[in-house]
Amino acid sequence: MGNATWKQMVTTAIIGAMGGCIFYLGSLPLPWLLGSMTMLVLWQGIYKRKLSAPKYLKNIGFVLVGMYFAFFVTNCPNRTLAANSL
Repeated sequence: MGNATWKQMVTTAIIGAMGGCIFYLGSLPLPWLLGSMTMLVLWQGIYKRKLSAPKYLKNIGFVLVGMYFAFFVTNCPNRTLAANSL
């Protein structure tokens, strides 16, 4: 990865964390998910700059979000995760 990619990745993480903090302090629902997505969309729309993250980090994020939502759907999330773990 070049320097520009690292700068984009760090900028993405900082902007996402700021959005999560704002939503958390505002007691809005799903602050670390919706806050970071909202802030990143606004940032890219306003400043027209490209933000990025490596594909493996995106995939890890999708897995974590999927597990997070699974906790609200299943009756026994711990048993479900233990039965399906690798």
